[in-house]
Amino acid sequence: MELRIKSGYVILLIIALLGLSFLLGRVNGRREVESLSNALSEAQNQIKDTVYHYAITVDGLKMQIWEQKQVILSQKDAINAEILDKEKLRKLYIRQVESNTVIKGTLKAVRDSIANIKPEVIIVKDTSGMPHPYLRLPFQESYSDDYLNLSFNINEDASWGFGVDFALDLDITAGWVKTGFLKTEPRVFATTDSPYVNIVNIQGVKIENPVWYDKPWIRGVGYALSFSAGYFLGGR
Repeated sequence: MELRIKSGYVILLIIALLGLSFLLGRVNGRREVESLSNALSEAQNQIKDTVYHYAITVDGLKMQIWEQKQVILSQKDAINAEILDKEKLRKLYIRQVESNTVIKGTLKAVRDSIANIKPEVIIVKDTSGMPHPYLRLPFQESYSDDYLNLSFNINEDASWGFGVDFALDLDITAGWVKTGFLKTEPRVFATTDSPYVNIVNIQGVKIENPVWYDKPWIRGVGYALSFSAGYFLGGR
């Protein structure tokens, strides 16, 4: 027995498939908007969150660690959220971003005293014989360690100047961290052995772009075209 289907029914079926694919695309679009809204909310919370700060020892060297969660967005959504700058990407000739990390911090050096800096002090007595210490000018000194170079001077007219150089070795590592049974989440880590670095905030964004053909409406069109091609090429 040969099953025959009228061409009009086939056309209606194809139109129905295309309509279904359109509806799926609309539903998926709403989900993408909701997903973007949730991601942006998480990104805003990430800026406000306190960064996890702790120390570890690696090969006998004490390392400072700052840890923060990553937000997952598409490149388009990251640009719309002004996390990525489209003009900047264009000028850097970047088509596809893998991740973007913004670090805010300070370089801070505090010393109550420096043993090897001893300015020349002269003692002048007033008419009553009371001694008064004075710093001999001009005065110039410097201090350096593995992470800091500091120089300063005071001139005879009391004007002064200084120069500061910080050696900054900051490693940025991003990856998936196990958070529970069969659970992982993306996080970003900033690592340094410098005692002068203080990270205030880390905003890490992992970019995931879906391939162009992995969309509900495109899949629906593909199904409709495949069905119609099989129907007509198969001799109906």
